[in-house]
Amino acid sequence: MKKIVFLFFLGITGVSFCATDGIVVWINDDVITESEVAASLLPGISKEQVVDMMINQMLLTQEARKRFSGTKEEIDERLERIKEDFEGNEGFYTALSLQQIDESFLRKRIEEEILKQRLISYMKEKITVSEEGLAEEFSQYLEEIQVSYLVFEKKAEADNSFLELKQKGTTTSLAKELDFFCSPEMREEFSKICFALEEGEISHPTPIEDKFYIIICKKRQPTSIESLQRIREEFLSESGRMELEKPQEQEREKILDDISELIEERMKKAQLNKKISHLITKLREKAYIKYNVQLSKSN
Repeated sequence: MKKIVFLFFLGITGVSFCATDGIVVWINDDVITESEVAASLLPGISKEQVVDMMINQMLLTQEARKRFSGTKEEIDERLERIKEDFEGNEGFYTALSLQQIDESFLRKRIEEEILKQRLISYMKEKITVSEEGLAEEFSQYLEEIQVSYLVFEKKAEADNSFLELKQKGTTTSLAKELDFFCSPEMREEFSKICFALEEGEISHPTPIEDKFYIIICKKRQPTSIESLQRIREEFLSESGRMELEKPQEQEREKILDDISELIEERMKKAQLNKKISHLITKLREKAYIKYNVQLSKSN
């Protein structure tokens, strides 16, 4: 079972089209079938969302075919890597049989993945991050703040507590404590209020969503080694990277360099996702996309 699942996560699962396999949607000269949709369904994602994602991927593949070509050697190499995960050819072909696909279908999907990756790599090469933009993002991790805050359902209650704090330095309302955090680690609306305060300063009652907040700045300081290490680990976990050498406990500059590198990587990824989304929008505008109304009504 593990070997069969391997094909699924490779994005190569599916059933080659046959006469009895219903078409869900036509995309230019390609189709997405009922079997392919069924094989791609995921928990918590509706069938309509899955079909929409499959259309986007199909459009990217079609665009990649126009711009690039894959060699037989590349496909052979990728296929051999897949086969290595199985115990001999027999296990590999058994898995294909259980997935109801043959090797030629698999080779076609491998070529499509190679071309799509080539398109994405090409787009990624065009992305640059300005020094000013990187410096601005990085600077937000150089200072941390400790606050307490009060939350109210009604503005009148918040106003009364604010007056108490200003006049007496205390209030009967219960305040919640937040340990040190950097600006990007907190919700933007909340963080913006916090970092506009000086130590000991109290914010006016401010609406955030459907509640009113009073924030008291307790302390501001350069981000501690412990916080920087935590931030670094969170970035590594987010990016899926674990190859960066772990710094010694007091290597502040090394930690900061790593965080700067990881921020740049995240900014490039965000730009790439934006470019891909923009490309898909343009491709969808030009594409012939026709849903099988009869099938959609029966589901």
